[in-house]
Amino acid sequence: MKISVKKIRIVLLHTLRLLIGLQIIWGIAWIVANLKNFQNFKETTELLAISDSMLTDEYVGILYPVLIKAAVFIASWIPIPYYCYLYLLQLIAGFCIIYKLLEKFTDRLLLTLWIMTIPTVIQFYLAVLPQALAAPILLLCVYYCYRADWLKGGLALLASGLLIPEYFLFGGIFYVVELLIHTVKNKEERKKVFGKGILVLLIGCLIVVGVANVTVERYSRGRMARTPAAMLLHRLVWPNFSNTSYFWSQEVMDVFTVDDLFEVATYPDRVATQFGMEIERVYGVEKAQGIYLGMAGVTMRIRTREITDGILADFWQYSVPMLTYFGGTKEMGASFAGWNYQCMKQNTPLLTKSYVIYSGNVFWIIFICALLYGLLGKAEKGAVKGQAETRRFMKRIIVLCMIQAVWYTMSAAGMQDYKNVIVISIGWAMAAAFFLTPAESVKTENENCHFI
Repeated sequence: MKISVKKIRIVLLHTLRLLIGLQIIWGIAWIVANLKNFQNFKETTELLAISDSMLTDEYVGILYPVLIKAAVFIASWIPIPYYCYLYLLQLIAGFCIIYKLLEKFTDRLLLTLWIMTIPTVIQFYLAVLPQALAAPILLLCVYYCYRADWLKGGLALLASGLLIPEYFLFGGIFYVVELLIHTVKNKEERKKVFGKGILVLLIGCLIVVGVANVTVERYSRGRMARTPAAMLLHRLVWPNFSNTSYFWSQEVMDVFTVDDLFEVATYPDRVATQFGMEIERVYGVEKAQGIYLGMAGVTMRIRTREITDGILADFWQYSVPMLTYFGGTKEMGASFAGWNYQCMKQNTPLLTKSYVIYSGNVFWIIFICALLYGLLGKAEKGAVKGQAETRRFMKRIIVLCMIQAVWYTMSAAGMQDYKNVIVISIGWAMAAAFFLTPAESVKTENENCHFI
């Protein structure tokens, strides 16, 4: 008996409805159960301290501590825990932005709820951390830049950068590239388009620099200066501080013993909080940069294979966070993913464990089913190709995800943390949603092109 392509697609649709529906129900149950609970992240403690002093360093943006301070003020008048206000803000903002991003997608409401309830995403909407706000805002910047709305794109770029400093770089790359593309295409108003875009970008840069001059004080949070040389040190040298100590310059060995360097190698954070702080205290920031580059160069020469393998492994983990983070959830102290998972399940262990296991495994079943649905749609007579405009937008999202994966891979070793790449988790889900979206609503008998 011959099975038609149309019947296979209908089976895939029903399968997707069931799997996505179950995840949404599970996710909503987790949200309800944890809406009044507090996840104990180390970064949250730091953000609370910054909200009191309003003084930060190059690693942390100032906007989220401002939001914390506002939430604490509201909580002093209305007796609800301050973090509940932040959770509501993050949930509402995240839902609205993702819903906006999916405006050309079929059944955007259902798909928005699905994306929101992915464990690697939803956990941080119920946490006092800036990533949950910064990630969708960064995607919104790309959206508006693609639409040539330079003012709104600039505002989104500014907001994401004030939440997480490196996001200003990610969004800025897209802003400039899209501005150049639209300037070349728009021959009639080339000067006007370019002038408006550049003006908005310059104003945004001036605001960021001005805010940094007021709120950023180097070493105020006990970390080394954030420079390209410091990033290379962290990426290439850790964890080889002790086993490569024979090759270090006398300047390094005058400050640290081999035992000290072994202690630095036991935990990646100590590169910034212990090694870098002491080197810069003794030699100053400028001379320290040369020391860092020398150590990075030596390590790269003698441990090329180990470093290359580490970079590739880290890039893989950042590129596919939903697939790789389960390996880090086995033990609390073994990884950042393990600590995140421990925070997630601390109040609802059974619900969280079942939710994470189901969603983590089913995500890829959903993705494969969506991919097959899209590919079979092209083969079916009367079906159409994916939306050209949506496809172009998705290409930009994919490029953004790759830039982010490269940045976090090269900025440090041993610190693979899926909360830093929420954009990538959302990007994978948007790719699955894209395969479910036809170009035009071409309907055949007994089938509607809409997903649900």
